[in-house]
Amino acid sequence: MAVILDEQLNDLNYVENPIPAGFWSRFLAGLLDAIILLPISLILNYGLKAAGFYELGIVLSTIISIAYKPLLEAIYGATYGKMAANINVINRNNEIIGAKEAILRSIVPIIYQVVALISTLVLINESGLVTSISQDLISGNFFTSSISFIAIIGFLYGIYVIVDIISFFTNDNHITIHDRIGGTRVVIK
Repeated sequence: MAVILDEQLNDLNYVENPIPAGFWSRFLAGLLDAIILLPISLILNYGLKAAGFYELGIVLSTIISIAYKPLLEAIYGATYGKMAANINVINRNNEIIGAKEAILRSIVPIIYQVVALISTLVLINESGLVTSISQDLISGNFFTSSISFIAIIGFLYGIYVIVDIISFFTNDNHITIHDRIGGTRVVIK
């Protein structure tokens, strides 16, 4: 009896004849996820800033942002946005992904967010930050200012996102760079 139940549970995690999710369904899922995360981030950042805990708000909103996608994909095989768009993430064996695959497919954004968080906290804690940046911009020393590191990291991440989108269109299964890193693909339920 237990073996039959285990087999039935395993069948729930298996996707037979998966059809790759299209660009617009993935875009919609990402947009819905952003709409879900934005109010949380705003409340934490501005609510805690008003209470005198600005750095704590930034840290908490970053942790939630980092954990959201891999946590939900590891538990449900999809974020709330993907669930609404009727798509999910599977591995090479056509099974719903686990924690390792979910983290791997999100590793580049995780690294970016951690670096951006640390850089932002350093900038916030520098004395005379606003004055220093304003003077650097006025004098034309933007690339020597302390904010230039964040700008460069953001630019490099932007290039990654563009290349990731281009990779989506270069194969029939719509596999992106982050899908390749995690050994995953996004399919229609």
